[in-house]
Amino acid sequence: MSRTKFTQADETFRGLLREIREKQGLSQKAVAIRLNLPQSYISKYELGERRLDFIETMIVCEALGTTLNKFLRQYLRRSTRLGQK
Repeated sequence: MSRTKFTQADETFRGLLREIREKQGLSQKAVAIRLNLPQSYISKYELGERRLDFIETMIVCEALGTTLNKFLRQYLRRSTRLGQK
């Protein structure tokens, strides 16, 4: 079975979600409890084993104590800094 190849943009997206979680002092388990989902859900999107759709991203942002708008601004700043399109 081949693994999906991720772009730098994917890495930035996943890394930012993890960074926000860690800055909030939240474990994967704590976020999972807030989402009423198993901890493996958090692990899988952070590792790139699953992708989040738009609605899931919005819900995860809320669980992390941020808004989708704030997350998007942070993502765009980081992407621009890294030269991503």
